[in-house]
Amino acid sequence: MDKDGKTAEIVTITMNLNGGDVVRIRRPISGGLPAVQDLQAVGDRVYYAIAEMEDIDKDLFHATNWLASSRRDGSDWRMSKVMEYPPSQGFGYKPFYIVGGKTYYTAIQRYSTKDFRALLGVDGANIISKGSAFGIGLSDGSEVSAFVNGGEDYLCSGEGPIDTAGALATGALGDDTLHQVAGVYDGHWLKLYVDGKLRSTTTYATSPAHNEFPLLLGDGFVGILRDVRIFNGPLKDNDVERLFRHERR
Repeated sequence: MDKDGKTAEIVTITMNLNGGDVVRIRRPISGGLPAVQDLQAVGDRVYYAIAEMEDIDKDLFHATNWLASSRRDGSDWRMSKVMEYPPSQGFGYKPFYIVGGKTYYTAIQRYSTKDFRALLGVDGANIISKGSAFGIGLSDGSEVSAFVNGGEDYLCSGEGPIDTAGALATGALGDDTLHQVAGVYDGHWLKLYVDGKLRSTTTYATSPAHNEFPLLLGDGFVGILRDVRIFNGPLKDNDVERLFRHERR
């Protein structure tokens, strides 16, 4: 925040576990005085929960919540409004959690010393998921992602040295017609295929985490799942393309 208290910027600082190689990355914002309530690293992106408060009078505030993300180098900044509230006396943004393509967030709004109201929100969906260990997600903006995570946590990715924040391979579907989507992980590369064609790849060299969570299909997904398959080994490019051609018949 500058000296006059009218503008602010968001800065993310990264470093090695020994405290060396400190890098400061400035994140662009649209204006106002947002405050970062929480952040989470997922794959090659950093996600932010941002609360923007506006004083209406001495007792009332108008609050707006945003979810933002960027690549770890600060590029490809995205920011979208997820909650906006009528004036109240106080506001508290709780941590948010990202599992694959699905985001969970909560907030508490205070109207008086006795009136506290909890607010819940969800964005995106998981077509298939085993916690955050592996799966395929779909954002509200029709961006599909294959994900894999070798960390031990179910929800809070990237919290410590043992949790790597996983890997994402993403691509846009472009429309709401029927598509074949495949995620393939061979222990070195995570690949995303759409309609038999390789759409995105990312490197990752950690085995998926083991957890006790069930395999879920269509978690938050609004649409039709025509066929879901899990293979006991990584498919090659021509295997995925052959499956797509076969299903088109």
